[in-house]
Amino acid sequence: MPKDIMFYLKDEWTSCSFENGRLIPCEYHKNRCNTKIFKLSDNSGEYDGISNQVVHKRTDDIIELSRLFNREKDPTGGWFLVQEHREWLELRFKEKFKKMNGKKCKILIAGVASYIHFYTNLRIIFSAATEVQFPIENLIIHVIDKCIFPIYQISELDNILRNKLFVSKQISIFGYKLKISRETRYFLKEMKSQVKKINLKLYIADLQTSIPEDFSEKYDVITEHFLTSMQKNNLQSMSKIRKLYKNILSKEALLLASSKIKDDKYLSSYVKIHAKNGLTIKNDKTVRAWDPYSLNIEELKFIEYNEDAKLVAPLIDYLFTFTKQ
Repeated sequence: MPKDIMFYLKDEWTSCSFENGRLIPCEYHKNRCNTKIFKLSDNSGEYDGISNQVVHKRTDDIIELSRLFNREKDPTGGWFLVQEHREWLELRFKEKFKKMNGKKCKILIAGVASYIHFYTNLRIIFSAATEVQFPIENLIIHVIDKCIFPIYQISELDNILRNKLFVSKQISIFGYKLKISRETRYFLKEMKSQVKKINLKLYIADLQTSIPEDFSEKYDVITEHFLTSMQKNNLQSMSKIRKLYKNILSKEALLLASSKIKDDKYLSSYVKIHAKNGLTIKNDKTVRAWDPYSLNIEELKFIEYNEDAKLVAPLIDYLFTFTKQ
């Protein structure tokens, strides 16, 4: 039986490698660059306010989510899949753009699983900018990841979107053939005119150990989705990254971070590490949410075939707003 993709992220983490000059993706990145773009948007969740969980009715969206897992067409995660994550991030960007007064907004996306995760994230940012009439050409977006594979995916697609009429059905990353579905090509094509307007820069570096030489930028926003979920047992590593963020964020800038937190002790340590590095939590703009990848995927698959089933999900995904003081 194929392993849950979170197994490769949490329990058997490996890195992409090269063999005879050809890229060999790790299982995690191989899966993530072949996910299906899908978003939950039917407001099916019911919160009881007591048990810290959400119960979803068996709506069309929830059935489709189950169906995708059953057919091994894992949905793209990141900020885009879950309605609460997507709407929360868009609202934070709307608020920030309104305060920029027409100035350029420098954004750092810290960690990216694949080109699909990047462009779905970008779609949320574009939506927020359009809604509040913030000029797309005033967006300066930098992306950093320690793995070469997702960064080169984005580089290849950025070149295609800027310079070619159509999105290719397949791209090659150091000899690895990556197919792009029709639905994904259409999704990217819709963003073509906006992508051409932004200032995009890509970095391959590990935020813990190697800082790019030109990282003297002062960012207005840093987004980070589940990067810290792999650092629960290495708070020193997390602290190093937060110290870096303190140095590269402008005054009153935002760190928008999503992290899985299951216990109060870890939550307390997490907030203290940020405070120690000059990043203050905004409690009124920090919420708890859910994510399908936090669940037992086998139980989620069962929903498609059981008319009486409900999706019960713990609220262990914290969407944090921190500000640089």
